[in-house]
Amino acid sequence: MNTFDLTAFFGQFREETAENVRSISDGLLVLEAHPADRGALDGVFRAAHTIKGSARMLGQTETANLAHALETVLGNLRSGQLVMSAALNDALLAGTDVLLALGNRVDEPAPTDERTSAIIAQLTDFGLADVVNAAPVRQPMNTSVSSNPIPQTPKAQPAPAMPQPSAPISRASVVRPTVRIPIKRLDRLLNTTGELVVARQAHLAHSDTLTELSKLVFKQQRTIQTLLATTLKLRGAASVRDQIAQAGEQLAGYTRQLDTMVRNANEQWTMQIASTDALVDELEAEVMATRLQPIAGLFAPLPRAVRELARSLDKDVTLLTEGESTEADRKIIEVLSEPLLHLVRNCLDHGIESAAERASAGKPPAGTLRLSARSAGATIEISISDDGRGIDPTVLRQTALRKGLLDAEAAQRLADDEALELIWQPGFSTTTMITDVSGRGVGLDVVRTAVVDIGGSIAIESVVGQGTTFTLTLPLTVLTTRILLFEASGGVYALPSTACMGGRRVQGGDFQMIEGRPTVRVNGRLVAVVALAPLLEQRGPLPQPSNISTLLLLGPANRPLALLVDRLLDEREAVVKSLGPLLANQRLCSGGVIMPNGSLVLLLNAAALTDRARAIGRPTTVAAPPLRPARLLVAEDSFTTRELLRSILQSAGYTVETAIHGRDALDKLQTNTYDLVVSDVEMPHVNGFELTRRIRADQHRRDMPIIIITSLAREADRREGLLAGAQAYIVKSQFDQSNLLETIQQLLGR
Repeated sequence: MNTFDLTAFFGQFREETAENVRSISDGLLVLEAHPADRGALDGVFRAAHTIKGSARMLGQTETANLAHALETVLGNLRSGQLVMSAALNDALLAGTDVLLALGNRVDEPAPTDERTSAIIAQLTDFGLADVVNAAPVRQPMNTSVSSNPIPQTPKAQPAPAMPQPSAPISRASVVRPTVRIPIKRLDRLLNTTGELVVARQAHLAHSDTLTELSKLVFKQQRTIQTLLATTLKLRGAASVRDQIAQAGEQLAGYTRQLDTMVRNANEQWTMQIASTDALVDELEAEVMATRLQPIAGLFAPLPRAVRELARSLDKDVTLLTEGESTEADRKIIEVLSEPLLHLVRNCLDHGIESAAERASAGKPPAGTLRLSARSAGATIEISISDDGRGIDPTVLRQTALRKGLLDAEAAQRLADDEALELIWQPGFSTTTMITDVSGRGVGLDVVRTAVVDIGGSIAIESVVGQGTTFTLTLPLTVLTTRILLFEASGGVYALPSTACMGGRRVQGGDFQMIEGRPTVRVNGRLVAVVALAPLLEQRGPLPQPSNISTLLLLGPANRPLALLVDRLLDEREAVVKSLGPLLANQRLCSGGVIMPNGSLVLLLNAAALTDRARAIGRPTTVAAPPLRPARLLVAEDSFTTRELLRSILQSAGYTVETAIHGRDALDKLQTNTYDLVVSDVEMPHVNGFELTRRIRADQHRRDMPIIIITSLAREADRREGLLAGAQAYIVKSQFDQSNLLETIQQLLGR
């Protein structure tokens, strides 16, 4: 007897489990804010029940047991034996994380997870409880995240029974026939459709060729008539003139036939092009429809992330989302997942203040984070805004000076809106303390790079004391890219149309020389003019502004740049090809475009060009002689941790000495010189916070970098470390040696 092959259903189970887990997570966050929402509770219960049943059918025992534990707790919530609390929701959400991990690893034999037994035990304790041990969370007006402790309340009353429908609903009337298609197959279909769209341009080129051929035939006909008339006027035998006339008439007839054939072929070709265009447009629309997904899939993980991060930062945050039904290409949603989370973390950590700060500023205790999406023609706009402290341009200028990005004179000339653009510089951070959340040098340039790579752009607006808004403008599809073709420095290049603010022809007298660089005034703003050759590191004479010059304006709008080009050629749809693994690490070119004549045109990265253009002319420092290895002092009372840190730091090339507690560290600081101190907090005699204060109070060591590594993860402890004077705060539970080494390199500047 043959065994039935269950592995054929693993892929479908993996996708179905991911969808159900997402539904459970979303529903749990709704229930935490609105515990009486019976519809959300029923939906979460059904999703858990579906996972349990499918897992049992496929022999995924651990997945089924965990889903059953969730279902039991949710059943007690439905019956009123339990009410939602922050502690209960933590356990349920932890269960969904493990369910997703198990679902992604579905296999034979069934996968296991070391966290499962502990979570099932915790959920079982909740599920078996017949009294309410935790109070319900408060019910804000909007989906909110709060880290405040929750008081206990009496036992909840059973929830009223839901009315049952009088008659069953026919599934045939509500279920649409669907079929699951592998994503790779859809991607191949997408690429093929994109090639068809571009192939239309070649057809149009053939049509233009036929038109030119028709004109040449007409010219040939006129020339033959002129030649025949001239020949007949010559003296000679009548028989010869008759032969010439006869040959001329035959040639004229052939020419008329050729003209008719060319005209007919051109007309038929034009009709065929029109018909093909209509079919390609229809195919493109249908393929796009299969690729479009609601932006809700991009927003889905954010409520959970906001909840957890707000708790870790000891902040109260209300998350509002709008436009979840707006549709975008699946690839855009995939690419933006991490960048959007990065922006959200930035808003919570840097933007929204603590409850005490907000109260002193006359703001409500809970900060507001708003995410919205809307369609705007062929683009999509996603905005992330907060009502926090805003971004101070003065702080940005000071940070740029400290990092050597600008000199004092350039920083002083920088307008406030131009200073905001500094945040896109690699590694730029204004944070005074490095933590596991921010300040590690992974700046917003990562976000901008991801957005630019898919043909989008990002802008920022900020008002000190009122908040900050990031606006992402993205193409509706990645099927094709709208490009602008131009000639410059002896070659043909392309730029994404979304990165260009337009072209302009400028008289020679309109140029001004400022700091040795040509500039031109555009819309009342002085804009630097640069040639393309030095940006691409090409050799040869540089083009100079002439009597009439053509400029291509690159964004952003508040700090544009003018690219000096020979001439603008065309704007068209194109399929961008990858340049391959050998050129994957360079930033100046995003890809290549194959033209109808078979030539390859490079698609330039506008953001990389503007960054390089602004870097040209910055003051550079002379390379310093090799430095001695940095000398570090590690203060830690645990022998195991102390030796582990010593081993990590010595392997990285540092000279390391250790101290067994804070007083020992102070004694060694009096007799030796160190470049940086790494300290624990909870140590005998002198703890890490007090050690930091004493180092800061010493006039000779007040600028010494100090890193605190501790198991204390509360925001109050982080704040105390910052007030004591530490530049970095690393929690041991989230310790990673690469993060420690990167932090040390950043603080030492080498």
